[in-house]
Amino acid sequence: MVLCHHNGMIKTMIRCVLCLFLSICCLCCSRNDGTVIVIASDLHYLSDRLYDHGNAFLRVVGNADGKYMPFIEEITDTFVQEVISIHPDLVVLSGDLTFNGEKISHEMLCKKLSMIEESGIQVCVIPGNHDIENSYARKYEGDEVLFTGSISRNDFFRQYDMFGIDEALYRDNDSFSYVCQVDTDTWMLLLDVNASSIDNAVSQDTLVWLEEVLQESRRVGVDVISVTHQNLLQQSLFKDGFIISNAQSVIDLFDQYGVRLNLSGHIHIQHQTKKDSLMECTVSALPVSPLQYGVITINNHHLSYHSESLDVSKWAKDSHQEGYDDFSWYARQFFIECGKNRKEEGMADEDLLNAYMQLNCAYFSGDLREVSMDEEIQNRWKEADPYTWVYIQTMLQEAGNDYRYFEIDLNE
Repeated sequence: MVLCHHNGMIKTMIRCVLCLFLSICCLCCSRNDGTVIVIASDLHYLSDRLYDHGNAFLRVVGNADGKYMPFIEEITDTFVQEVISIHPDLVVLSGDLTFNGEKISHEMLCKKLSMIEESGIQVCVIPGNHDIENSYARKYEGDEVLFTGSISRNDFFRQYDMFGIDEALYRDNDSFSYVCQVDTDTWMLLLDVNASSIDNAVSQDTLVWLEEVLQESRRVGVDVISVTHQNLLQQSLFKDGFIISNAQSVIDLFDQYGVRLNLSGHIHIQHQTKKDSLMECTVSALPVSPLQYGVITINNHHLSYHSESLDVSKWAKDSHQEGYDDFSWYARQFFIECGKNRKEEGMADEDLLNAYMQLNCAYFSGDLREVSMDEEIQNRWKEADPYTWVYIQTMLQEAGNDYRYFEIDLNE
């Protein structure tokens, strides 16, 4: 159902009946120990029909940002099976569903997500900036990089209609934004800026829709958790391109109507920050070591979050596949090697590179409880690469924090 920009009596009555019906359903299905949600971000799935592990593919992913793309099929299948095993009330994917918006990748991913839905678990998705009309959609064959079709905005709407929109309480006309019922006390707002009429911004029409939704949530008396792909708050040194361009307009509405938590992705790190009454948690990219997703439990307006790491080795053993022992270790090593490859070719000092990547691994994982770097190494980095030195200082300032866990009262 779409929440339109007028308040007809019939539509209001229909919304009330629908809310009551879904509330009864949620009450019947909720666990005694709370409602459980699994959230993952930045899957970047690439269909195995689009690569052959040849030189072109390995060159591209080996010089990228550390996503363990040579094993993205195994990572995705493990996630599907772990989710089915956990059997949460809801699974949320917060954008960048595909590597670069490949049509075939979207088709194959929908088949995998359908397995989750067929097991009785609701799946809700929003697109990321990689997912729609992406000019970088490619196929990798041997030494060649070939063009392949991407997905259009309309095709995305049709293909993913079954993953959230079709069960939505309210949906926006100008984007893939919608609201789903989590339990009797909680709504989840999935706010999209990647299939909207304005790139990386919440359009004026969507802002009007958003305020109407929040007004309705206050009238009904439910908590609202929001999900975006891009961030609302600055999470790291990197700001440009990571934050929704008119984020402050959204933040102001959240403050006005008591939305306390936003979950996002895009930046690939597990992190948290807070501004005034709004807390934002960025969920780390699933195919980046340590292959994490989030598990949320909601009970009596209280939300707890913790990160879990995929166990691909166990998935392989359970499915009688060999060659996946110590998978987590290899994923970490791949991330480290990619990080080294992305540094300037003139940087040949292994001590500097190793110290930097150990710190970077901890930063991406969200576990900075024991991070440090020798002062001599820091000074050598300052001389060799001042920009990286600034990034190192940013990471070291986070020392002692563990961003893999948090608790929050949604109605405080």
